[in-house]
Amino acid sequence: MAVVVGIGRSVAFSSAAELSFLIEGLGQRVDVIQLEVGRLNGVFQSEVIGGAVLLSITTNRRLLLYGERQPGVISVSLEVNGQLDHHAAHGQRIDDPFTVTGMKPDLSEIYCQLSAGSGNLFALVRHAQFDAFARSCGHPRVADCLYEANQQRLTPMAFAGLRQAMLNRLERPDCFAGPHATEQLFTILLEALMCEQEGSFVPFKQTSRAHVVKDFVRWSLSDELAPVGLEEVSQRVFSSRRTLIQGCQESFAIGPMELLRYIRLHRVNAALADPSIRQKLGLERVQEVARHYGFLSRGHFARAYQDLFECSPAATLMASS
Repeated sequence: MAVVVGIGRSVAFSSAAELSFLIEGLGQRVDVIQLEVGRLNGVFQSEVIGGAVLLSITTNRRLLLYGERQPGVISVSLEVNGQLDHHAAHGQRIDDPFTVTGMKPDLSEIYCQLSAGSGNLFALVRHAQFDAFARSCGHPRVADCLYEANQQRLTPMAFAGLRQAMLNRLERPDCFAGPHATEQLFTILLEALMCEQEGSFVPFKQTSRAHVVKDFVRWSLSDELAPVGLEEVSQRVFSSRRTLIQGCQESFAIGPMELLRYIRLHRVNAALADPSIRQKLGLERVQEVARHYGFLSRGHFARAYQDLFECSPAATLMASS
């Protein structure tokens, strides 16, 4: 796990690009896309605890996170505000408020949705170390079940204990430093995952539509951003139009072309806010950047940008100067 630096304090973010930059500071590249209109406000915090990292992300808008997972790293994550309307991990909805997710070690991608109003805690740990720790403590069942499930339903008491322990370590990291810090965190995680209620591990399943949608997200976040229609998009992800539309509605409550438009708007927003991106592209004016990312109508682009970010593209550009 390539940890660069612990943030060590709460940092406010007001755009998906800012959150992506904060996560990248921990050595993990993730694309962040806002999935609903309105000004984004959130808070990010991270702490290095021994050989692990604790993260906290709160957001007032629904977000999609996608990126290549760091090899050998798993995440134990939970939502603490009871906001699960659109929470999902790898296409699996999270509908139980006492669920932890993200533990399956053989997934190569980060692919999750965070609900509007949610508070999210993540413990990023090296799988090999946690696996060895669980087995040495006499709990091979927990280690083995991680390969079968990416979600586990805890008892309310186990969930509350894990939630509070993670919050305590974020708020008072100095109290949990030293050579045994990683082992202390592993103990907390293992105690929660030892939950013995029947059916606590949720088998990992992805429908064919969920696979298509993930392929669509992966393609949409590539550099292939020339204007395309729904028919061409469907062909590029080897899907029927109907399957792609239904899959996006099930996963994101929006259609594929609307999702593609949001992704392009975020690309424009990141470029307008960052002079280094514009310099790399050899672009400077708003309309040049918009056209580069597939927006050919000035009026339609300006309205869509204003609606999503509650800010004009000119204002974003001016703020970066």
